[in-house]
Amino acid sequence: MMGFFYVKYFLYLCHMKMIDPPSGWKYGFPKPIPGDRINDQLTWLVEEGYPQKEIDILGEYFFCRTWEQPVESINEDIK
Repeated sequence: MMGFFYVKYFLYLCHMKMIDPPSGWKYGFPKPIPGDRINDQLTWLVEEGYPQKEIDILGEYFFCRTWEQPVESINEDIK
């Protein structure tokens, strides 16, 4: 039974959460977001080069597309 949890944890570690804000392609998105910044996405987006103005214009309607992606496919995208 413990083996199942180890496999599940390993698969969790092998995936990265990707984030793609509106018009993100203009600013180098989508990008993998560090796990410790998931609850602080807006600040992280601005630190990564996404304009605060874009966030302010959309206000409460601002949202980002997110998904889990295997780490190996992220490495292939970077090459």
